[in-house]
Amino acid sequence: MFAHDLWNKPRMLLEWSGAALIIKLGAIVLMVFNSELLLPLFWGVVVWSAIFSHAPASFRHATWWH
Repeated sequence: MFAHDLWNKPRMLLEWSGAALIIKLGAIVLMVFNSELLLPLFWGVVVWSAIFSHAPASFRHATWWH
């Protein structure tokens, strides 16, 4: 799904929503390699996703890199 979205909108990585997605993917990779952080990272990803999914579109799609 990420690849499809990136294919259709390559500038997505320059928006806050794209940055949030990269951070979430990084946290998931970290969960694979560090089992001690599994639970805190899981809940961090859940909270992070909730914040960004309910944020206004004007924020989510604003560019963080000019």
